Amino acid sequence: MLTFKNRLLAFVIIPLWAAFLTSLAESLIKRTLFNIDTMLTVLVLTFIVYVCYPFFSKEKFEAIFVRDAHSSFVRKIKQHKSYFIFHTLFWLFVGTWTTLTSLVHF
Repeated sequence: MLTFKNRLLAFVIIPLWAAFLTSLAESLIKRTLFNIDTMLTVLVLTFIVYVCYPFFSKEKFEAIFVRDAHSSFVRKIKQHKSYFIFHTLFWLFVGTWTTLTSLVHF
């Protein structure tokens, strides 16, 4: 069973982090401040991805947020480094890819 702390982490904090990373990658490439319209779009996308994530990768989700429910966040990161590294790099890649494709005009 998911505790409140794990629900907050899995469905609020991690998607906000993902939206921040994606918008950060975009703003660094374009050399501008954060674009609110893009940030809201990315925020909706990340919330959809992370709400659907338990259905696509049930084993990994249960290992991190159900079986290790009473572990601290730092301990979860130490035990499941690959999950957090993958999601950090994935959203940086998404931000970079979408920004570069929007800048290239064919």
